[in-house]
Amino acid sequence: CPGTLGSSNCNHYDDIAVRCYSRDLSSCINGQIRLWSAYNTTRSNEGVLQICKGGQWYSSCRYGNCYTAKTACKQLGYEGLAYYKTNAGYYYGYYYLNDRYYYSCSSSATSLSQCSYIYYYYSTYKCGYYTKAFGVVCYDPSHGSAACDNGDVRLINGQTDNEGRVEYCYSGAWSPVCQLDSTTASLMCKKLGYTQFKWGTVFDDERFGRSDISSNFNYVSCSSSDTDLSECSTHNEVSTGCYVSSSVCTTEYGLQCYNPGDCSDGDVRLADGDIVQEGRPEVCIDGVW
Repeated sequence: CPGTLGSSNCNHYDDIAVRCYSRDLSSCINGQIRLWSAYNTTRSNEGVLQICKGGQWYSSCRYGNCYTAKTACKQLGYEGLAYYKTNAGYYYGYYYLNDRYYYSCSSSATSLSQCSYIYYYYSTYKCGYYTKAFGVVCYDPSHGSAACDNGDVRLINGQTDNEGRVEYCYSGAWSPVCQLDSTTASLMCKKLGYTQFKWGTVFDDERFGRSDISSNFNYVSCSSSDTDLSECSTHNEVSTGCYVSSSVCTTEYGLQCYNPGDCSDGDVRLADGDIVQEGRPEVCIDGVW
């Protein structure tokens, strides 16, 4: 646009646009895959699916299917697929090298090496163009939550340390428990360090509030022969097709655990009355009211 600085005859139809491309010049091993994004704000579980070819990273063509995305997530160590995008350049930025090939996987594939690798010969614009990359968002419940070790248990929102809403660590994230029986409750109390008794009190009235966390995890189920929570079975939402299913609990269960020492065996008291002469009768047994 002709003119001098600070004075010109430009109109908005003369505006200049710039398109920047990224390129990673670091070496890679042929067959490696990764999820790439030009933006630091993007989470590690999502991005353009890239494949190492000839020691260079290429963005995969957009024509992969949902099983392609699921297989990539599994290969990268994630539990499964949340969703995928076919014009991923718009979301994650533009990459310099774009593959004219794409992967087509079946439902049984566990690695992209087991999938068909197909050349898209119809149009460079359809496959080699900078926006036409294949994007993947893997299911990662641990993102944004407090770190935890799988199988751990905690009690939340109780008035004392021995009570609260039960949360179980699954796939590195805290999730509420949607179902709880007395056998499982006793092993949860044992896990929390309450080892003197083989029972706990289960609450299904949500007195400790709700988290409304959406998770693939549902509940833990223990049998009478189990002696530790690690021996119990975890139950998840049933995933259909390519995607990991997640939901919130209809009821988020609570738990109260006990250790001896709060009272002497045989003592009696009246609890929660307005005056000392009234209340709910409670008896001390094994050191617990």
